[in-house]
Amino acid sequence: MGYYTASVTRKTGDDEVVLMEINEEDKTVGEALNTISRGVHDKGHSVTMKRTSDGKVDTMQTLHNLNEEELAGFEETWKANAQNLPPDWNSGFNLLENAGRRSLQ
Repeated sequence: MGYYTASVTRKTGDDEVVLMEINEEDKTVGEALNTISRGVHDKGHSVTMKRTSDGKVDTMQTLHNLNEEELAGFEETWKANAQNLPPDWNSGFNLLENAGRRSLQ
C-alpha cells in the first residue's frame, strides 16, 4: 500500500482543445490536491482544490493568458469546441464548472 499517489490525465482534441486533471494524495499527512484544467490554443482555466488533514477544502482559480472579463467568453469557446470530442470526455466535461461545489474524496 502506497502512502503517496499521483496521477495526470491529459486529453487533447481538435482545435487544440485540452482537458487535464491532476490528482495527488499524501496519506501520511492526510492531504489531497486535485487540479482540473481546460484549455483552447494558448488560453486556459484551472481550478485547484486542496483538502487539508482537518478536512478543510481550499479552492484556487488560475487563469492562463486570460483576464476575468474574458473568462465567460473562453468558457463558451471551450464548450463549442468540445462538442465534437469523444464520449469518454464527458466524465470531465463539467468538472471545472462544478469544482467549487465538489469536495475531494
